[in-house]
Amino acid sequence: MSNSSDDIVCNCGKKAIVLTVRKEGPNTGRQFYKCSEMAEDKRCGFFLWKDDESAQSSQMNSHQRPENNFAFRHSANANENSAVLCRCSFEARLLTVSKEGINKGRQFYACSKPREQSCGFFQWADADEIHARNIPQTQLAAGSSDRSTSQSHRRPASSNLGGPANKRKCGICKERGHNRKNCPLNR
Repeated sequence: MSNSSDDIVCNCGKKAIVLTVRKEGPNTGRQFYKCSEMAEDKRCGFFLWKDDESAQSSQMNSHQRPENNFAFRHSANANENSAVLCRCSFEARLLTVSKEGINKGRQFYACSKPREQSCGFFQWADADEIHARNIPQTQLAAGSSDRSTSQSHRRPASSNLGGPANKRKCGICKERGHNRKNCPLNR
């Protein structure tokens, strides 16, 4: 199925369908996009409010990955200047974070295959620029659900730094060596 540059495409790579909320509530009458796959076990879970999409440029495609709740926009001119290859050795897609937060508007590269076949490739488009300006990745990755990024920026446990293991403090008396259950003040 070929898609025009104005089509909203779900994670399956299919043209998303437009539906209208019929249930009584604050969103009654509001339109949204969802995966067009009819078989429930094959649906990718794509969802995007139509008014969210219309607020953005109509030359982009929207993708939302439910497992991390990020909304993505695909740029039609993504790889004109330089080709970034994913681990599949295919050209990676240039996407833009559209979810509210610190990374909104920030571009990144991801595998261009459908989610089920994706190699999981992820790279911020401005990664080289960030390293050149010496901006800590932890500031920019806040809110990111990319586990490889967030795991690598965690502070190591004191025992991993060569020092002694740091015992937890009791929640009642704040002393080390015991917990709330066996705190001498909890009798």
